[in-house]
Amino acid sequence: MIHSSKPFSLAFDRHDFSRGEVIIGFFVLLGVHFTTYYNYLLFHNLSELFSVIIAITIFIIAINCWQSIQNQYLLFIGVAYLFIGFVDILHALSYKGMGVFKDYDYYAPQFWIAARAMESISMVIGLYFLSNGKKLSRNFLMIVFLIATTLLVSSIVYFKIFPECFVPGQGLTPFKKIMEYLISGTLLLSLVMLIQRKQFFDERVLRLVVWSIAVTILMEMCFTQYKSVGMNDAMNQVGHLLKIVAFYFIYKAVVVTGLTDPINLLFRKLKDNEEALLQAQQLARLGRWEWNPSTNECLLSKEALQFFDFPDKRAYSLNEVFARMQVQDQQAVDAAMRRLQQGGDPFELKISITHSEPHRFAQLRGAAVRDDTGLVIRVSGTLQDISDEQRLQEVLSVAKDKEKFELLLQTAGDGIHLLDAGGNVVEVNDMFCHMLGYTREELLKMNVAQWDANFSLQALAEKLKENFTQSNLFETKHRRKNGAIIDVEISAKAISYGGVPVLWNASRDISERKYAEERMKRTNAELEQFSYAVSHDMRQPLRMVASYLQLLELELGETLDDEKRSYFNYAVDGAKRIDRMLEALLDYSRIGRSADPFIPVDCRGALDEAMKYLQPDILDAQADVSIAGVWPELFASRDELVRLFQNLIGNAVKYRVAGRPVKISVTSKIDSGEWSLCIEDNGVGINPVQINRLFKVFQRLQTRDDYEGTGIGLALCRKIVEHHHGEIWVESDGEGQGCRFYVKLPVNHAVDTSLPGFKK
Repeated sequence: MIHSSKPFSLAFDRHDFSRGEVIIGFFVLLGVHFTTYYNYLLFHNLSELFSVIIAITIFIIAINCWQSIQNQYLLFIGVAYLFIGFVDILHALSYKGMGVFKDYDYYAPQFWIAARAMESISMVIGLYFLSNGKKLSRNFLMIVFLIATTLLVSSIVYFKIFPECFVPGQGLTPFKKIMEYLISGTLLLSLVMLIQRKQFFDERVLRLVVWSIAVTILMEMCFTQYKSVGMNDAMNQVGHLLKIVAFYFIYKAVVVTGLTDPINLLFRKLKDNEEALLQAQQLARLGRWEWNPSTNECLLSKEALQFFDFPDKRAYSLNEVFARMQVQDQQAVDAAMRRLQQGGDPFELKISITHSEPHRFAQLRGAAVRDDTGLVIRVSGTLQDISDEQRLQEVLSVAKDKEKFELLLQTAGDGIHLLDAGGNVVEVNDMFCHMLGYTREELLKMNVAQWDANFSLQALAEKLKENFTQSNLFETKHRRKNGAIIDVEISAKAISYGGVPVLWNASRDISERKYAEERMKRTNAELEQFSYAVSHDMRQPLRMVASYLQLLELELGETLDDEKRSYFNYAVDGAKRIDRMLEALLDYSRIGRSADPFIPVDCRGALDEAMKYLQPDILDAQADVSIAGVWPELFASRDELVRLFQNLIGNAVKYRVAGRPVKISVTSKIDSGEWSLCIEDNGVGINPVQINRLFKVFQRLQTRDDYEGTGIGLALCRKIVEHHHGEIWVESDGEGQGCRFYVKLPVNHAVDTSLPGFKK
């Protein structure tokens, strides 16, 4: 507390601002103002960025000095400014023209009112804590401000119940103006309370804070006057410039003054605490010691003798003192002594002795005393027993870890349960209790084997051991209290909880996902069966239609003229074409249902077999087919692999350009565990725009008059490749430029044994 007989003055003097500081400040404000001629959003963002940086800086100082700062006002305001700065960020992002919030253009004045209301109310409440002596809880304060900020932001953006503050064409709403006046009144109240408590402040700091509040009130008045739809008129600009000035005053008072001049800290109670600390150090159990390098003798005070547990007060050799220390401490002290003799700086070390229970810890400090020639004649220093503090730090560290994990436990969205090495429950969160239907008290008495419905006891023990060794993600089943079985996915990781190794398990109910997967499998199977049945059963009546049409044509014979005979030809040709399409669809539906067993297949042998079937077409087209590359064994269906080669090379032969020699290149290679196949031709090519249609059923890019086909061959290739867990795609430079078909298949793929046709 500061007591001064000199009357308080609001006039600034040369100690508050230097001439250079004033000149720089003027040009900064002028420069910020000139940005409005380029882009008002730039001006607005620069203004808000300044205040946000100051707000975060104040919070960082308060939160990192929480234990050392006794003035509760600084701590209260420090936490408040973090959330005020967050709302100011939303205010800047929601400003008209930023384009971040799409649903409404005038969130900015609402966020402005929310931030200023929080700031003014916090200043009043903070001054209440200045002199009442109550100790603030950091966690409680953070939670209160988090809840308040969340409610304010939600009322604006989510619930949209926060009153409108600006209406285009009308300007500021009555609510906005009234709130600005109320905020100004609250700031005025804080100003009065501040002056009433001026004894807690250095005069320079008090003057800066008073001017900051006064400029803030003037700023609030400016924000009751603007009407521009873009919220960028002169009064709005003046208000933002005043905000920069107000926050700079706070910066000078709290940040610069508080860090560069600790003696004149904003809240002068710290000076009283420093004096109390000096007195406490005089009363603390501090021992003295002195070592003579020439005789190697150590003189120890009573406190030092008690710490080392020596029986009487006499000189001891340095070796006898070292014998009471741990080996690493002996080495550290010996090295520090040597550095002192070589001209090094004074040292400070933490040492411990192990011959007593419990272990003792001390802070050892030492400095050299030299003669006129610089020779060390003795080393003296202090020794302070910090055993209690060390044990307290260890307890606090363990408690802090537990507090952190317990907070994470209760805020996690998954069912968290901690297990020891034997599978016994150490801790659970509410979500896990809800998942299994037990209370926390019931689960704390249980073992994982009592609810796991998947692993045997031996397998469960092995799983626990594995999870303690490395992080793991796996699926299992849990049995609820009512007997119901649910599918879960667990992420397991070994951690230290309260100094004890435990297994952190995050369980997620995946019953709905499993049900959806099973339903999808059944649906796909039903669709394949339906496609197979339709394709198979429709062919017989279709053949009958074609046959009877041909019989009818023979019966009518000479009575048919050329036009009617062409009608019969069209009908028969259409029926046969539909039959071929149904046959192709039947082949398509068989892929993955009735294929050859998955066995090691020689790729080159499958290719040679396909080439044998294609030989008549290749000879007819006089095609030049070159084959090169690596041809490994694949775990595949031989029949499907032959059909894949036959369709891709057959298409390259079929879709050729008349009069152009047909050249087809078939190459392959192995890269990163995958076998890559490329079939390149110089045929009709593909318009790149049409490539996406190429692998779909019954999609044709060429007319039936030019090239015969069903439009299902490439769809069949795609299904074969996907059945073998691979990829297929095509590239082309355009029509008439040829094509390159690419296929990638895994060389050593672990095939699902549930696949149809799998040979065990």
